[in-house]
Amino acid sequence: ECGRILKTLRGKRSRREISDMLFEAGVECSQEYIRKLENGEAASVSTKIITAIAQILDVEMIEIMPDLRVEFSKKTLYSCCILYFELLL
Repeated sequence: ECGRILKTLRGKRSRREISDMLFEAGVECSQEYIRKLENGEAASVSTKIITAIAQILDVEMIEIMPDLRVEFSKKTLYSCCILYFELLL
């Protein structure tokens, strides 16, 4: 599903154009990797690349990967809460 959505969001932009834009943003991603993502052939999905693609396509990452689930350890969640409250003060 992610691949189909990515291909739809990419629209008429070529994989090469997306790859070049990623490179300009400091993210290495080949046209071949984008093809593999779109066709569901990628062994893994890089969060860094998907985040950068989302920025280039001007969409939220969740639009590309609607089934995305992020898990945090209790320690990480606690640290985030502390940081958030410190920022509020």
